[in-house]
Amino acid sequence: MHRFEHLIDARGDEERQQIALDEYIEGIGDRYDLAQLRTAFQAASKGDTTTLSACIINEGIPADVESSQGVSLLQLAIQRDHVKAVKVLIELGASLNKATSRGRTPLLTAAKYGAIQSMRLILQLLCEQEKSRLKKSNNKSTSTENAYDFLFAFDENNDSALHLACRGLEYKCVKTLLCAIISKVDWRAAEKILGQANERGYAPVHVACMWRSVAVVRLLLSNECNKAIAKVCPIGRTNRIANALRNASINALTWELQTGSILHEMACSKACSGCACETIGQPHIGIASNLGYVEGLPIGVVAEYEEDDLDLPSRKCIQCERKAKEIVKLLAKRCPQLLVTRSISGLTPLMSAVAKDALGIVEALLQLKVDTEEVDGKGRTAMHHAASRGISRQVAILLSWGASPCRPDFECNRPMHYAAIKGHTASLRLLYRANKYIDVATPNGHTAFMWAAMFRCDASLRTMLNANPLLSRHERDNEGNTALHLAAKRDLPNTVKLLLSAGWDTEYKNDRGESAFVTAAANGSANAMRALLSYGADVFALDKATSLKLTATLGGTRDLSMELFGLWWLRWADGNSALHVASRSDNCRDALRELLAWLMESRFINFRNNDGKTPLHIAAENCAVKCIRELLKNGADIRVRDSRGWDCLMLTIKANPRSWPILTLLIKHSPNMNGYSPIDNVSTLSLAQTAGNELFVAYLKMHGAMLPFEIIDRAARRIQRWYRKKLFLRGLLHQPDRKGVRIRQVCASLGAEMLEAGAQIPPVYFAVRRSLFA
Repeated sequence: MHRFEHLIDARGDEERQQIALDEYIEGIGDRYDLAQLRTAFQAASKGDTTTLSACIINEGIPADVESSQGVSLLQLAIQRDHVKAVKVLIELGASLNKATSRGRTPLLTAAKYGAIQSMRLILQLLCEQEKSRLKKSNNKSTSTENAYDFLFAFDENNDSALHLACRGLEYKCVKTLLCAIISKVDWRAAEKILGQANERGYAPVHVACMWRSVAVVRLLLSNECNKAIAKVCPIGRTNRIANALRNASINALTWELQTGSILHEMACSKACSGCACETIGQPHIGIASNLGYVEGLPIGVVAEYEEDDLDLPSRKCIQCERKAKEIVKLLAKRCPQLLVTRSISGLTPLMSAVAKDALGIVEALLQLKVDTEEVDGKGRTAMHHAASRGISRQVAILLSWGASPCRPDFECNRPMHYAAIKGHTASLRLLYRANKYIDVATPNGHTAFMWAAMFRCDASLRTMLNANPLLSRHERDNEGNTALHLAAKRDLPNTVKLLLSAGWDTEYKNDRGESAFVTAAANGSANAMRALLSYGADVFALDKATSLKLTATLGGTRDLSMELFGLWWLRWADGNSALHVASRSDNCRDALRELLAWLMESRFINFRNNDGKTPLHIAAENCAVKCIRELLKNGADIRVRDSRGWDCLMLTIKANPRSWPILTLLIKHSPNMNGYSPIDNVSTLSLAQTAGNELFVAYLKMHGAMLPFEIIDRAARRIQRWYRKKLFLRGLLHQPDRKGVRIRQVCASLGAEMLEAGAQIPPVYFAVRRSLFA
């Protein structure tokens, strides 16, 4: 069986052959006997001349019968190069010029499948027919205008017979066609067709390179061309003609193709002129067998791989890679500028070959001493491309040839970053060890380990931790975030658990004073919060607050410190709790619900930060209506004012004066329309007037809201009355027999009026009350 049989439909498998034949005869069985048709096509496919002759002569099946795709008996016989069957069919009337539905004549079919014997027979017969036609013509100039045009026929892809012949494993078909063109037409016609492009822009030499046809490339580019055409060239002109043909192919090598040069196209090509490629899909034996296909790979690199690596190298055809390597060296010898020609996207041939794992091309380029540190338009080297695609074999090869494992691109990202973020564990391990376990950070302070933590690449984290158990647990970025902060921020519970089990500190704080739990709450990462709590994270942590445990008490009383969650805390700066930061956005509502379920007591919900703001204040000034609703539902006190005297309604009017859902919700829960800030001298009504919300201003006035000067005037009058009552109270205190209901009424009235006026109750008032009600 012919060596190209694996490239056609029927591959020796009887069942597949039967299916292919059924497809061939589909649509013509209504005109002829289906069984006889199947027998005829099988005979043509196998070269059984006896059966074939019987079907045509005895059963009346035409020699030119063809399938709905235009595949005739002659085409099938040519595909397998059954020259005897071809000769029988031609003698019985099969046409040599009849094309298939794809426009392929018998000559083109013979060129495609490398059927050299059939090609010689067809050329001989066609040339004889053309010679007879020319002899019958009286006008030579007219008769020779389209002479031997069958040599220049094209199929639907604009492929000539020479293009198709360049796919073959050997050069015999190419040699035969060149000799026929030179002898029957002119050597200039051969030169022209060698520089002619098909539909995809490929010249014959490009097709030979893409299909790894080493013999054909050598014929077109080396001195073998002289020997091939010597018999058909005029005496003394062989070298000149051979140089012209060779230069035509060399000039074609400089063309800009679809992706770049021919080297870039070869890197992307999966075509092969016939080898053991079909066995590549079978299960491979092991890791070592995958790495040994290209010379130059250190044997010790095989030990770097582990069974659970996600980027184990795939099997490659050793024959194809050797052919590609040899072709690249031939091309570099004839056209050295190809080594530095960049693709349309700015990639060097080495980058393209590395990106496509073209082992033979990479090995050839490295042996030709190309620069491994060349960069593309983004500053990325071939190592970056190998690491980002997880081609660990290419990473190992480049490292063995001295490529840098940590060269930054224009964004200062290194190959390790790209390998870590994609989970390419084998590539990451190779780069990490080659860089002596140094994880260089980007300008914003993010290491490859942090990238892996941010993007849920747990496999990369385990790889780096196993390779370097001493990896710092307190590595920080420019904002002071550790890998745990970054994972908690992106709500990655599995990554958080992995880091905590590896020794990361739950209470380590970033530059904003936030622990990982507070960071998770600030970003609405409810799942990460649960993971942190399962490892003992402090749910009561504050941001930008330094806590001191005070275990002593003075005189049996709790000193100036504040009892909070069973501990004594001294705090300064912001002092936001997890509830505060979770109330900043409606996107954090789920996290806020989780916190409210854990912190149900009112002292937690109404806890003030250092600006005197509760979580409800934070939600109001950020217009987080969903958070406001959740806080009010769980008992948040809407009457609380911050240290500047602002209540929630005032903060909402300042932040978004036309946020009617929030305004309606706050008015529903707050009877006070006269909020007033003595520090800023603003009231609820004045803020609404400044914002220009006329409808809300009218509503406030209708419910008794006042401007700041009116509130001050009313407060002054009430303070005056309070002062008079205070003098009256002092008089009552000097009369011990009158400590009754009257005194209690005066005290209650005094306190209520002061609170309503917004004033601070003097300590003496509480001292009086303790003495009265003791």
